[in-house]
Amino acid sequence: MAKTVDADFAPPAGCQIRWCCCGVPTGLRPAGHNRRMEKPKIVPAEEWQQDRDELLKAEKEATRTLDALAAQRRRLPMVKFGNGYAFDTPAQIEAYKARMGWTVPFVSSHGTSFAADCGVSGGFLLSVFLRDGADVYRTYSTTARGVDRLLFVHNILDLTPYGRQQDWEDSPPGWPQHPTYG
Repeated sequence: MAKTVDADFAPPAGCQIRWCCCGVPTGLRPAGHNRRMEKPKIVPAEEWQQDRDELLKAEKEATRTLDALAAQRRRLPMVKFGNGYAFDTPAQIEAYKARMGWTVPFVSSHGTSFAADCGVSGGFLLSVFLRDGADVYRTYSTTARGVDRLLFVHNILDLTPYGRQQDWEDSPPGWPQHPTYG
C-alpha cells in the first residue's frame, strides 16, 4: 500500500510522519528518532523464561478479569431505544464496500439525531443494540480506549517491545514515545 497523506499537510520542522504497519499515518515523531533507540535488556534464556513465566501469570489474571467484566457486561440492563430513525446507504458507502469486497451491511445515520441520542459529541462511540421484534434496546456503549479491543493493530503493538509508542504508555526510559493524537 502506498503511503499518502493530505497534499496540504506538511509536518512541522524537525518532525516526520509516523506510519503504522498497514501504511496509515498515525502521528508525528522527531526526525531521525530511530538512529539510537534503547533496546530491552539482554539476559540468559533461563532468566528470560522466569520473567516470561511471571508475566504469563499476570496475563492470565488479566484474562480472568476481562472474563469477569464480560460476564458483568452481559448482565448490564438495557434501555429501549429509538425514535423511528431512517438510515440510508449512500452510494459512496456502497462503492467503497464493493471495492473492499465487504458483505456486512453499512448504513449512515446522517441527517438523523441518532448520533446525538447515543451521546456522540464529535468523537467515536461504539454502541451495541439488541432487537426483539420491532423493539430496539441499547445494551452497551464505549468510547476512546474502550474501543481498543476492536483495533487489531493495537493488540499486536501491545505485544511488541516498543508498544504503541504513545506518550501515555508506561515504557522504560529511552523508549520511543510520541503524543497519542499528533
